[in-house]
Parts: sequence; structure tokens; C-alpha cells
Amino acid sequence: MPHTPIYAAGFNCAKARTLIEQLICKDKRLSSLDDKLNAVYKATLATSGGTSQLRYEQKSWNESVRDACANLDCLYRVYNERINDLSSRLSPQERSSESRDSNGSFDVPLVETGGVYEVPILLNGVLRINFIIDSGASDVTISPDVALTLIRTGTVAQNDWIPGQVYRFADGSTAQSARFILQSLQIGNRTLRNVRCGIANSIEAPMLLGQSALSKLGRYEVDYKRGVLRIR
Repeated sequence: MPHTPIYAAGFNCAKARTLIEQLICKDKRLSSLDDKLNAVYKATLATSGGTSQLRYEQKSWNESVRDACANLDCLYRVYNERINDLSSRLSPQERSSESRDSNGSFDVPLVETGGVYEVPILLNGVLRINFIIDSGASDVTISPDVALTLIRTGTVAQNDWIPGQVYRFADGSTAQSARFILQSLQIGNRTLRNVRCGIANSIEAPMLLGQSALSKLGRYEVDYKRGVLRIR
């Protein structure tokens, strides 16, 4: 008789009763996300003044969001969203202490949208946007509406603007793009400074995390099975 592996979770799998709990215990990636959520929740609870409110909020999320999912893809998505939501309430130091392993590496949960994995990034400390990791792109690239939002927050100064660049795309076409320097770009608990950023010509353009950020990030790998970006 084949053995079905039971993975660790943020609760006792021997007491798993609901279909969702059983899925968490049987799926390695989902179990890893549940462990991560449990760790982030505890870290947030420890630093929160309104613990009763947070407990109620988490219980409500379990019942109305998590348990409403009918498949694994939905669960992957809502778990990543919840982890990112709770992580955003922690200071960089708190996020670092709860997410690093013994080797100093840490994981950033990815968000899956339409079959594409994206990494949540905080731009200039004011705007959180999901980016596609694109090692073939020379610079970080954002759409015009995102650039305008950053400008309106007052976090892009006149002296942040640099000469434009002609970019060549995968289909062979080229386009001139305005560029400026992002003062900060935060991925998980890692903050990169003075990152070149180009502005695409269309609001439909994808947000790309290019080499101007990746080269500063150091060693990293995308673990698609666990749905995380591991930064070493």
C-alpha cells in the first residue's frame, strides 16, 4: 500500500479534520506556506498591541478566505497574500529575525498571477508592487502610472532623474525610456539603494525586476515548488 507523506504544518496533522487541513498536511508546498504563515502570525502577534483583534482577524481569514478555496492554486495565492500582508506590519528587523535560517538565507513568498510568479517589492518605502523577475532586463522597469504615483508621493526628487535609455525587447523592437534612481527597493528584509529604474511607454507594461536590482541582490534562486524567492 503506497505511503502518503504527511508534512509538518502550523497545527497538529493528526487532528486534521477538514479538507483544507488535510490538503495542507499532504502538499509539501502548502505545508511550507502554512509554517511560514504561522511564524509570521506569531511574530506579528508578539509585536501587536491589539492581540485580540489580530486573533479575530486570523480566525476570520481562516474561515472566510482560506476555507473558501476549492483547489491548491487558490490556496497558494491566498496564503502568499496573507503572509505578505502580515509581514508588511513588521519592521525590517522583525522580518529578518523570523525569516532567516541558520545559514543566513531567507525566503520571500512569491505571488502567482495567471501562471506567472511575481515577487512583492516596496518602492521608496511607500508603494508595494508585484514584479516579475527578469534577469534578461538591464534595469528595473515600471509602468507610467506607477511612476506617477511615486512622483506624487514626493519620493522622486529632481536630481533623481538620469539620461534615458533605448531598450531592446525580446521581439526585436526598441523604445526610448525615461529613467530615474529609486532611492530604495525592498525585497523581503533586504533593502537595495540607488537602483536604476526605467519607465515603460504603456500602462499595460509588466513590472520587471531587472539587473539594476538583481546585481545588487547577490545570490538568489527561485524555488517554484515552494513558491519562494530564496536570497542568500
